[in-house]
Amino acid sequence: MQRSKAITSVVSIARQPAASVRLVSPLTEAEAAQAMWNYYKNHKAQLIAHIKDYRATILSQLMTGLSAEQVFAPFFRLAVAVQPSKRAA
Repeated sequence: MQRSKAITSVVSIARQPAASVRLVSPLTEAEAAQAMWNYYKNHKAQLIAHIKDYRATILSQLMTGLSAEQVFAPFFRLAVAVQPSKRAA
C-alpha cells in the first residue's frame, strides 16, 4: 500500500511534538528553491557548514508544506558557551 504525501510528511516529522508542526500551502519546486535560498542567506552564519548535503531533503520537505523554520531547525549549530577570558595582571 502506498503512503500519501501527507502521511509521508507526518512520518518524517514524527519526532517533533504535534504542537510545533505548522503546515503552509505546498510549494512547487521553484518556489521551494527560492524559499530555501532566502532562508539560507538570512541564517547562513547560524547553520551547519555541510548543509548543502541536505538540499534534496530540505526541498522535498518545503514542497510538502512545512515552513522553512521547521525544515531548517535541525540544521542550526549548537550554541557554545563562551569561556571567560583571563586577564593578564
